[in-house]
Amino acid sequence: YTGIAISLTGSDEIKLAGDGGTVQLEGTSSAPAFKVEGTAKLTLQGILLLGNSGGGEAVQCFVSAPGPAMTIVESTVQGAGGVGISATNCSLTLRRSTIDGNKGGGLNLQNGTFIITNTLIIGNGTKGASGSALGGVNFGTGSSVTFEHNTVLNNLAKNGKVGGIACDSLETIAYSILDGNTFTGTGDQSSNCTLTQTNATTGACSITAQDRPATSATACLDQHTPPINLALDRAGGPRLKGAKADLGCYEVQ
Repeated sequence: YTGIAISLTGSDEIKLAGDGGTVQLEGTSSAPAFKVEGTAKLTLQGILLLGNSGGGEAVQCFVSAPGPAMTIVESTVQGAGGVGISATNCSLTLRRSTIDGNKGGGLNLQNGTFIITNTLIIGNGTKGASGSALGGVNFGTGSSVTFEHNTVLNNLAKNGKVGGIACDSLETIAYSILDGNTFTGTGDQSSNCTLTQTNATTGACSITAQDRPATSATACLDQHTPPINLALDRAGGPRLKGAKADLGCYEVQ
């Protein structure tokens, strides 16, 4: 479906489910595919959401006071000319999903409750003097953050900005992998974040073409006993295969 521009206002609620690829929604050239306001609720599961190419967000939630809620599961947000998902004064649960190739950056999240787990954030943003203001993820003021078992790869930002994850208040980045995030070729994995059992050393995980650590990357494998609510990895495989879980969104061994 192309030319999608759905606005949720008041107490509107939409739930859409697909199988992860065949249900494709594409925004217009000037508007996000979904705009969420008021106390509306948006739930997407198994959806391929193609952002508009005109510079806007694929999903936008911006209100003056907390209210809206978004849940995105087993979905891909890809190819927006702006930010993939932008949320201010909204809650977002993002689980077992992919944020890929959004030119304005991956996630811009401020003043809300954000739970992001088992998600691949890859190839977002642009570098150089006129590049994007954010790369993979930006956590702004007033954020309550759970960020666990995610992989943040090869995101870019303009000169002086953070290619990987920018935190406002020492938000905790846990059990994750940060690699290849740069601005103008300089390693720039995170700023002002608290890294807990997270590997942000360039090349340490020997990331394969499947965006997973190599089986020889012992610094990133069998590192953590995950919470019970993270039973599956990004691919739907068991999160725990050995005594401990691997870092990042994929379980390798």
